[in-house]
Amino acid sequence: MKNIMSKYPKQCFAILFAICVFAFWMFRFPFVLAYQEQMQLFLWNDSFLMEYLTFPGGMASYLGQFLVQFFNNIPLGALIMTLAITGVQQLCWRIIIRQQVSDALYPLSFLPALGLWLVMSDEDVLMTYVVAILVSLLMMCFVPRRPLVRLLYLLLISTAVFWLFGIAVLMPVVYIGLVFANRHKAIDIIIGVIGIGVVLVSAYVSAWIAPYPLARIMKGIDYFRFPIGFDIWLYLWMALVLLVLALSPVVQKLSVPISITTRLILGTLLVAIVVGISLPLAYDRDIYDDIEYDFMVRTQRWQDIINKSAEMAPVSSTAECAVALAQWKEQQMTNQQLLMFMKRANRMPKTELTVMMLNEIYFRVNMVNASQRFAFEGVEFIPNYKKSGRLIKRLAETNLVNGEYDVARKYLQMLQETIYYREWADETMNLVDHPQLILQHPLYGPMRKYLSHKDTMFI
Repeated sequence: MKNIMSKYPKQCFAILFAICVFAFWMFRFPFVLAYQEQMQLFLWNDSFLMEYLTFPGGMASYLGQFLVQFFNNIPLGALIMTLAITGVQQLCWRIIIRQQVSDALYPLSFLPALGLWLVMSDEDVLMTYVVAILVSLLMMCFVPRRPLVRLLYLLLISTAVFWLFGIAVLMPVVYIGLVFANRHKAIDIIIGVIGIGVVLVSAYVSAWIAPYPLARIMKGIDYFRFPIGFDIWLYLWMALVLLVLALSPVVQKLSVPISITTRLILGTLLVAIVVGISLPLAYDRDIYDDIEYDFMVRTQRWQDIINKSAEMAPVSSTAECAVALAQWKEQQMTNQQLLMFMKRANRMPKTELTVMMLNEIYFRVNMVNASQRFAFEGVEFIPNYKKSGRLIKRLAETNLVNGEYDVARKYLQMLQETIYYREWADETMNLVDHPQLILQHPLYGPMRKYLSHKDTMFI
């Protein structure tokens, strides 16, 4: 083992880093992956793709949602996140070595990957941003050295690639300007200025073509879940990447004359220390507790919810709803106590997670119309209007129980164009086509049997 590490130090450190990233998403924060998946609905049809080609950064958004749909499978989602974060590290190293630096700077390539890992601590940062960053770094790996070819390359990035992947393409444009401006040649400086200018003009023209204001285009469409929000860390991280890549030759000149292996070991230890200190601080416990409660409700881990609440009393409305439902399912709360809680829960402050939780409670106590109301509100509650496969499924269920077969068919046809909901939608479509089978269904049969046909008010 020692011989392998001394012979292939870079490969060993990269594999160790990848294992840490995978373990983090697989075992520590799997519920974040499920949360990302339930906040969108990716459809496999031509019109869905064409919709995303009509605005700047649309292809990045499409590919980001394409990847997120696989987060329904936690191991696969963890693998995708691992490939994305380690991909940033590997691409950064390819860019650094193009500047003819030694292998001793290899730990430097982990800083951008670590930064992205921290940026993803915000649950509202989307995979659109990650895809755009990966494409931008890939473009930086193939920058031509001949001035004329480089100018044409910049024009391609500033127009076509900008339209497909958004404002993140400013990274390769600025990088080219920083690296080649060091030569102090007028042509290199002019090319860099032209590239930045063309990107800005492209953004301005896009605001006239696409139904988005210029400020939204400059922030990056679908980089962040909230359309009016702004996460400064996304852009500070991009600046960090540019500094690491452009100044790596300067770092090499300032480095202490020690062996390459020693530098690699010290650098890797430094990265490990930074990861150990910064990651726990970056992830907001209160927010992620709510997301974890929601994940446990979705996977029906009732006893785990009760155990978690015993360790720390729930403080948010989302957590209270999850604990109440779990206690009721485990017969630690009576029907009357649950009804009293539901009346109080209706007056709680609403978030997208609270609405989803109330939908779950009402559905499981056979109050189908109330569940449908909160499911519909949950779909409309999503800030970037990406719908939700989980809630569309619930709307299909509530309309099926209520006998609204045409509406249920509409929702099921949407789900038939997905990967993870297709099999369920095909099976449930049989109930729409043969309503007499509903009473025989283990879940929908009792709901239909006890469905109230009177107007009642629940306050």
